[in-house]
Formats: sequence, C-alpha cells, structure tokens
Amino acid sequence: MPYTYVRDPQEIYRQSFAKVAEIMADKPAFPPPLDTVAARLIHACGNGAVVDQLAFSAPDHLAPGIAGLKENAHVFCDVEMVRAGLAGTISNARLICTLPAA
Repeated sequence: MPYTYVRDPQEIYRQSFAKVAEIMADKPAFPPPLDTVAARLIHACGNGAVVDQLAFSAPDHLAPGIAGLKENAHVFCDVEMVRAGLAGTISNARLICTLPAA
C-alpha cells in the first residue's frame, strides 16, 4: 500500500505545531513566554510528557536570556544540527557548536 507524504516544509511545520497545540490543551497553562518554551520542548522531543517535568520559579526568569540573545550573546550547541536549526531563528546570537562536524 503506497503512502502519501506531506512534502511541503511549511505544511509539515503547521501540522506539527497544530499537534503540539492539541497536546498543550491537555496540560496546565504556562504563562508567556514559558508557553512558547513548553511548546518548543514538546516539538523537539515529540513527547508531550516532557512538559510535565517543566518547573519555573518566576515568570520573568527568561528575561536575562532573551536580553542576552538580543545583545549578540554566545549560544553553545552540542551538535551541528541544533546550531543549524537555531541559525534562522536567532539572528543576533553567535552560535558555536562544541562538536566538530564529521
């Protein structure tokens, strides 16, 4: 039986985050910007249970990191795939991969 695959990157992205939104609807609400972090964690892991372990002490604890990214902070990545994925989303940061490409 042949399979039909979605090949359009934007449609894949849309469908994957629609699924993340379904998963998040069954979870306790996170305050912004932690809701975005929770959604990205689910998307990255492919597992909604990951946010059941997410804890935070104050809603503004992401502010220093966000400010650093806006001020050309260094971001260390452990694999090249992560660096490549962030390259299009964090325009001001300096992305440094600590593992050399094979």
